Amino acid sequence: MLKLKVKDVREFSSLGDSFVNLIYSLALSMVSGKPIGKRVHNHILREAIIEAGMRDLAGTRVDMHGLADYAEGYIFQGWIEGKISIEDCVGILANKLDAENIRKSSVEGFADLLKNIREKN
Repeated sequence: MLKLKVKDVREFSSLGDSFVNLIYSLALSMVSGKPIGKRVHNHILREAIIEAGMRDLAGTRVDMHGLADYAEGYIFQGWIEGKISIEDCVGILANKLDAENIRKSSVEGFADLLKNIREKN
């Protein structure tokens, strides 16, 4: 486990962006049974952070990109601090993903992931 100290989880957003895209692609691949490499759109992460009841943690004057950065940083920080494993992240997302409504199910999956990490704080 790495020990990195930050004042704001958004400092992890650039690393978190890659991490979140990795776990999302792995979850999509698990559900579909074939390799899929996809990026997570900011609107999915924005809606997930709102659905998880964590909107206020990001600050009051934060736009969609800032909310997405917060979600990416929060998820990455949870992993780097050992609160959740990559396998757990992928499993939580895969349990929610539905090919019929990928956008809605992605929001639900990321909301569950954010809640799971928050419960461990």
